[in-house]
Amino acid sequence: MKSLARHHVYWPNIDAEIENIAKSCRICQQNAPNPQSAPLHPWQFPERPWQRLHMDLAGPLHGEMWLIIVDARTNWPEVFSMNNNTTSTAVIHKLAECFARFGIPEQIVTDNGRQSTSQEFKKFCDANCVKHVLSSVYHPRSNEEAERFVRTFKKSMKATDLSVGLRLQRFLIAYRATAHATTGTTPSVLLQSRRLRTLLDPNVSTTVCNEQLEQEKQYNQRAHNGGGGVFGSK
Repeated sequence: MKSLARHHVYWPNIDAEIENIAKSCRICQQNAPNPQSAPLHPWQFPERPWQRLHMDLAGPLHGEMWLIIVDARTNWPEVFSMNNNTTSTAVIHKLAECFARFGIPEQIVTDNGRQSTSQEFKKFCDANCVKHVLSSVYHPRSNEEAERFVRTFKKSMKATDLSVGLRLQRFLIAYRATAHATTGTTPSVLLQSRRLRTLLDPNVSTTVCNEQLEQEKQYNQRAHNGGGGVFGSK
């Protein structure tokens, strides 16, 4: 919230006031994360976007399981409803959709779940020349890139009264358009080299159009009243 606000508005004590809003939100407090208690594996920062992906399953949430995919360099998230089908085949289909959209990564990091330890998943990674790394090789919590996003995702999906589908898309555009605390840049800029337009951004076309209409209205009114030239005829 603070990051988004800084891009558009400012007033004294803006950070403190935004924090107070969050602290006074009952739903936000109910979904606050617990303190971390385990050390994390220090992953090397990737050189390129979509080079290393972190993948995890979240849920059940709203009666569904969700596949979470996060790019380690840009923090760009992809979230898929699995409709409670978390087989290797279902996960592979969603990964293939991501590959078609953004390209094939060099590495995928997952936990030790049955979906990612199956022979089917291994064959899929081998066929696409993707190195598959199990986070349990280093530490049970070393897939923190995805786990951190899962916590944010769950909190946001519980914080509004919209339908589940709209709730997800509203969360994704906000997350992708917000500067990340680690990189200081939005995921959309790092992955797509452009800022996403949100409701907080001014619509330049509309502003210009409204200004032109106002000028036309004033001009026509002067003409109707008999005004002539720059200063009128009177």
